[in-house]
Amino acid sequence: MYQVLWYEQGTLYTHHPLLHTLFLGWCIKDFPNPEAGMALYSIIQMLTLSLSFATVSSYLRKQEQPVLVRRLVLLWFMFFPPNALMACSATKDVFFTAFFVIFLVLMAEGIHNKENLKSWKWKCAMILSGFFVLALRSQSRYVLILTLLIGMLIWRKQLRKTMTILLVGILVLFQIYNGPVTKALGGLPYDSIREMMSVPLMQMSRAQFG
Repeated sequence: MYQVLWYEQGTLYTHHPLLHTLFLGWCIKDFPNPEAGMALYSIIQMLTLSLSFATVSSYLRKQEQPVLVRRLVLLWFMFFPPNALMACSATKDVFFTAFFVIFLVLMAEGIHNKENLKSWKWKCAMILSGFFVLALRSQSRYVLILTLLIGMLIWRKQLRKTMTILLVGILVLFQIYNGPVTKALGGLPYDSIREMMSVPLMQMSRAQFG
């Protein structure tokens, strides 16, 4: 509700991902009908989550994992209750998780099959999914930097060169988005100290009054 309120008032704080606030606000406030707008939002979110499930299933098949394992994974995707619940929940975490899963699978494909390192389709998918991972949760940049530093130590020469270029490219692209693009879209800075301290303050209040 905070994101929709910010969108309505024109105060687009970056406490929540700006892309998600703009998309959610547009679906509810600017779409001809709010119910139809939320239906569109849910459909796009469900398709994105389904894409991440399909990416995992495809990867398991390419890796020639046992049929039983692949079927069990598919059944878990289909019937684990939180999957269906989160697919219809208007929260940034669903989109973030979907793109993060896709990004990890693509990275694994690059590590296990060096032919992917020559594929522009794979490279574009890596950059796009990596960008959305960072745009939907800015703390992910630290995970990406740590991955890059560890990878430079353990990856093979060809893999190290390609992955380094891709990961640095994703970080640069995100910084451009997080800087001038965010400013042009009307994004307003949010008190990061307030956000950081909110969790320990809640924990202390519960410990004191619980």
